[in-house]
Amino acid sequence: MKQQYKDNLKNPLVLAASTAAIVFIGFKPLFDLAPDGISKEVLVAGIGALFVTIVTLVLLKNQTENQTKLLQEQSRQIENQKKSEQLRGKKLETYFNALNNLNEIVINQQLSDEDINKLRFAVLEVQLVCKPEVYDEYNKILQSLVDYYKASKSDESAVEIDDSAMEAVLHLAHQFSNACRDDMDLEVIKVEGSALKNSISAGSARKEVDPNAWYNDCPSEKSRQLLESFLNDLEAETDLRTKFTKTQISLGAISESSGRRRAVAYIQRPQKKDLKIAFAASPIIQEKYAIELANRLEENSLRAEKTEWKKFHGVTVRFTWDEWPSSDQQAKVFEALTEWKKLVEV
Repeated sequence: MKQQYKDNLKNPLVLAASTAAIVFIGFKPLFDLAPDGISKEVLVAGIGALFVTIVTLVLLKNQTENQTKLLQEQSRQIENQKKSEQLRGKKLETYFNALNNLNEIVINQQLSDEDINKLRFAVLEVQLVCKPEVYDEYNKILQSLVDYYKASKSDESAVEIDDSAMEAVLHLAHQFSNACRDDMDLEVIKVEGSALKNSISAGSARKEVDPNAWYNDCPSEKSRQLLESFLNDLEAETDLRTKFTKTQISLGAISESSGRRRAVAYIQRPQKKDLKIAFAASPIIQEKYAIELANRLEENSLRAEKTEWKKFHGVTVRFTWDEWPSSDQQAKVFEALTEWKKLVEV
């Protein structure tokens, strides 16, 4: 209320009217005493000139204040624009750094403590300059990889990332990229149908290698014999076929619906103590099926657990070299793989 009163007093019309009233009241006795004729005319002219001068000074002062405010406002706008441009540039730099850190993991197809720590600091950078929605999407990527790393941790310094986990990570990366575009006021890119999944599958297809390269990588001759025997029995008792690549052994079969080879499970590089078999995680598999299958394998004295990356549910089974499963236990695993094959083909 006080500020509005002060602003009204600075209004040129109000000031001019106030000045005229003051002049009229203050100089009225002088007019009454001045004789008619030239003296009164001179007085009127002088007072008129004085009045015009006062009004002009008031108007000039008001104009000067307005120009000063305008220049200050323009200066603030320019400063805000510079800050906005700097922030936009920093956001772009942060986005690319975040994706580059993720790209290194995808290219190497391995995950280590160092990778996890890089992603943690990348999340903090995103938190510093980006919208909460962008932070949430990148944090989901970090959390999914941390969960995968914990489930896969062994004596080795790094763990292999199988295709199903890679598919889940790239799906989250796609959502993060769109959140970045939205933060930059760009149109969100939608991937219709299974275009993203197909591109992931095409990009993750790996060249086959000589199986001996895998067997020679086993920690001992005993583990080599156990792995080779297990894979031979698997192909003899199921319709699954092995595909040896640089980073993993893919256990798959030809899909009846699409006619293409469908991965059902992955075997990662043999570790010093055990061998990990990861049933392919997929968003079409309900969590209850993964829990039920893991519990059933546990009941047969097999080390099994449900794994999850966001909405992708899977099962992981571990065979230790010192306590290798019996033929009956391996048969239970073959049975579970056959059942899983039907689930991922739905």
